[in-house]
Amino acid sequence: MIPNSRFKYSVPSSHGGQAGSLTPSQNFYLNLSAGDAIEMLWTTNDPDDVTLAKHDAETTPLVIPAAPSALMTVSEIARP
Repeated sequence: MIPNSRFKYSVPSSHGGQAGSLTPSQNFYLNLSAGDAIEMLWTTNDPDDVTLAKHDAETTPLVIPAAPSALMTVSEIARP
């Protein structure tokens, strides 16, 4: 577990006639070793109110790329 890594979000149910949504993003810089595992998780008190939606690409009225449910980016900064 990463200390002080909790983030709390509040999303309005509607904004400008569109359903509320949020794409949160945080960066953590960790020192990892070969064989270390990384897990991404989340929790909620009300699972009926949380969805991880993916959105397919659209071509009309505009070309819009697909959007995944969750992302994790891992980059090697340097080799020892």
